[in-house]
Amino acid sequence: MRDMQGKFYVNQVGIPFDMLKKGLVIIVLMGFILSLSACNTIRGVGKDIQKGGEVIEKIAQ
Repeated sequence: MRDMQGKFYVNQVGIPFDMLKKGLVIIVLMGFILSLSACNTIRGVGKDIQKGGEVIEKIAQ
């Protein structure tokens, strides 16, 4: 659907298609950046899991 200025709108929600695309790109990039900063390597994931296990062991004692 187009408006008078020729912009495309998604369904009848009234959100311009280009705005929706930009928002989707931003969300995907933020998710990618967060995933990179969480654990840099597989070794880092292993250390995180090990520390989590140690905390659980301390709580269980």
